[in-house]
Amino acid sequence: MPRPGPHSLAQTAPDEATPVSAVAAALVPFPEDVAARYLANGSWSRHSLAESFRRAAQAWPGRTALICDGTEWTYAELDARADRRAAGFNALGLAPGSAVLLQVNNTAEAVVTWYALLKAGLVPVCTGKKVPLSHFAALRDRGIWSGQLFGMGEGLCLVTPLDAPEIARMTTVGTPLANEDEVRILEPGGEAQLGTDVIGELCARGPYTLRGYFNAPEHNVRAFTSDGFYRTGDLAAARVIDGVTYYTMEGRIKDMINRGGEKISAAEVELLLVSHPGVSEAALVAMPDQRLGERACAFLVPTGVEVSLQDIRAHLESLGVAKYKWPERLVWLDSLPRRSAVGKIDKETLRNRAQTLSPEPR
Repeated sequence: MPRPGPHSLAQTAPDEATPVSAVAAALVPFPEDVAARYLANGSWSRHSLAESFRRAAQAWPGRTALICDGTEWTYAELDARADRRAAGFNALGLAPGSAVLLQVNNTAEAVVTWYALLKAGLVPVCTGKKVPLSHFAALRDRGIWSGQLFGMGEGLCLVTPLDAPEIARMTTVGTPLANEDEVRILEPGGEAQLGTDVIGELCARGPYTLRGYFNAPEHNVRAFTSDGFYRTGDLAAARVIDGVTYYTMEGRIKDMINRGGEKISAAEVELLLVSHPGVSEAALVAMPDQRLGERACAFLVPTGVEVSLQDIRAHLESLGVAKYKWPERLVWLDSLPRRSAVGKIDKETLRNRAQTLSPEPR
């Protein structure tokens, strides 16, 4: 998911009066030898994405570019539609360089909108969430191929290869998009590399991952490793399937609950909680504990009648979930608090509320 840098776009974008030398001094460039390698091996192009798509449309105008739910367009048709929509965006007053929130879905219109935003010089900011296994099962039963992807505004994209086995498509977000992408799973806050199937911080370096935020040297010391890997703040694990390394996303570092040294991934448990028929939504946060430091508290939205903590624990036990991951208090709400119109759960509000709570009696 894209995340904000230390400054807003308005704060970091230089105005016309800013001297070129000042802008250059505030940028963090790629090392010259790395840049030369990326250009030589094709990882970099001197054309933008919008320009590259136009060149493809000019080279193969009659070839099929998109087939989706009864819609079939050639490259020329898709290019023309994206041009018209781009002009419409600019007519609405969206200036080049502006960020536009885009809820990605599997429709032809989403593809047109994506390319139109690029053609208009706008910055698409995409949203999404971890996909429940039930969704994959439903698509499989209909004979529909499905996969996953993960990306961020700072760079790294992971995507499911077309030939990936079903277990990889269902349980991971795939492999790096570019051959030159470098991915490490590091001890959060450190630089020790972790082994496969161990959850740590996802760190990346590559041809489209930034090497530093604009005019933010102090922040860059914290945001990057000593050898230039970007610290995403996301928890992930490397998993080898049929000899190929895939990656699973396990939430954000700040969402990790430390129960007496045992780490609980909030995202993992939340997905298991909503698999209970009585739970519509779930958010897991830490509540303080004198002996263990933190314990797990679950804020839940019911589908109907509220169920007991014992029912929830029995459900998790039936799934083989380790006991230390079980929530030790339930709080039922009519709805979970949201941070914005995007619909992201306001975990900070829930964490503050959990500070006054304690585990329920066993």
